Parts: sequence; structure tokens; C-alpha cells
Amino acid sequence: SYGLELLATVYWTIVKEAQSDFKDVQEYIYQWNDRKKQFTSKQIKLAQEHLNELGWLPF
Repeated sequence: SYGLELLATVYWTIVKEAQSDFKDVQEYIYQWNDRKKQFTSKQIKLAQEHLNELGWLPF
């Protein structure tokens, strides 16, 4: 599902690729492949905030 892919992508980018700044996270995701460019910056930001609220992010 689209939402699950978004959450997993944001999680992977932050945790496994050690990206913490939003602009760096967004840039990394958009460089991943063309499909990831479907995620809007607002969606990426919301996913990052949600994962943070769940306590799943290290920073």
C-alpha cells in the first residue's frame, strides 16, 4: 500500500541512512527512484512526524 511504502521509506532513510534533517530526507528519497518522487514533501513530513510521535526514530 502507498501509505506503508511511504512510512517504510521515510523510516529507512532516517534510521538506516542516518538522515535527520528534513531536506536531506526528502532529497535522499527523491534520488531513490522515480516512484518515490510521487511522495509530496507534505506527505514525507507527516510520515516523519508520525514515526517520531511513535518513538520509532532515534532523533
